[in-house]
Amino acid sequence: VSLPIRQSQRQDRAIEEALEELSARRMDRRSDGLAVSETVRDRYLKVDRAIRLIALFRDGIIPQSLLSLESAMAGYSVGEVDFLTVLDNIVTLLTYRLELERETAAYMVALAGIEEHVYRSLGATPADVWELVPGSQGTERGTATSTDGARVATVGAGEAQ
Repeated sequence: VSLPIRQSQRQDRAIEEALEELSARRMDRRSDGLAVSETVRDRYLKVDRAIRLIALFRDGIIPQSLLSLESAMAGYSVGEVDFLTVLDNIVTLLTYRLELERETAAYMVALAGIEEHVYRSLGATPADVWELVPGSQGTERGTATSTDGARVATVGAGEAQ
């Protein structure tokens, strides 16, 4: 005949074990939540950085590089500047355009990382980046304007106009 003399002790240990397991699972859940929060914050900072760099390239560096190329081409046409300077300006402009596209890609990758964690499409496309960038004055993607507001050159694929 079995007597339930120590059954309460066994039940107490089982209850303690279940409570510890529950506590561990709560800690794991909290840890996972903090990890997701940190990842989303990191990706948000990458999106913000990309937007700032895109604005810098689009509104400052590339238009200035285009003006420098135009100046070099004008100087070359009158014989004041050698062809190597013109080529150097073209390579510099293309390098800046490549960096602009890299930053656009970095923006999209970081945004996709955020979407992965928030389980929601943010619906952004590379063209949307141009609208999100601070200081955007509604200029078309692919064009830059000079200080007097005239269209200077194509920033995307193509040649200086």
